[in-house]
Amino acid sequence: MRLHDIRIVFVDVPLSVSKGRAKTRYMVGLNNFDLGGRWVPSFVADKQKAKSNRFNTANAETLVSMGSKLEAEGFPTPIVYDNTDIAKKIDFNEFRKGYRE
Repeated sequence: MRLHDIRIVFVDVPLSVSKGRAKTRYMVGLNNFDLGGRWVPSFVADKQKAKSNRFNTANAETLVSMGSKLEAEGFPTPIVYDNTDIAKKIDFNEFRKGYRE
């Protein structure tokens, strides 16, 4: 297997932004006389809350844990974007120190 062909791309967003976007998608769908857009109930989003206060989500914590292990195995460094507003690339070495918006 060629390890350099595999890349991890992670898009980070605070839970409050995620919940707001889910509600907006649903309401826009309803206003267009549809069944509503893709809905994610708040309790589902809340289950993604980070265990520590260093990251926005549990998925971010997992990325840092697994990304560091994969780097040690020769995989490329994960690519991270903050998608709170306009997607901006975040250096993984900075991200792993802790990143919250």
